[in-house]
Amino acid sequence: MKDVLKWGLLAVAAYLLLRPTIAGQNDQQRAQPGATPGQQPNSPQFTTQPVITEEMIRKAAADPALAATVPGLLFTADEWNWYGEQLTGRPGPDPLSFLTVPRDTKLTAVQYWQMRKDKGLAGLRLWR
Repeated sequence: MKDVLKWGLLAVAAYLLLRPTIAGQNDQQRAQPGATPGQQPNSPQFTTQPVITEEMIRKAAADPALAATVPGLLFTADEWNWYGEQLTGRPGPDPLSFLTVPRDTKLTAVQYWQMRKDKGLAGLRLWR
């Protein structure tokens, strides 16, 4: 039941993050009926970036299934560990045990979890 709830919430979060992008494409096509999808509009379009809260960062740092909910956000492995610890109350693994890049390299949450997974240090549960 936990897995169903987790994947359902992940799907809702992905939908909410992608909805402005999808809506912007539809509005552009309605505004210019003859425009093809790859064509630039006559007036500049401003896309809104999804608001990433600190709670979202903590969840992405603590659960690999939620790593994609904070796209483009860059932190070091130590910083990702700190955010994960804020949610779980348990420290993450020593970055030297799983990093394949220098310790001060900035990583996305997906890259962070991929390196942990490659070394066998990432599960599908919160750190326990």
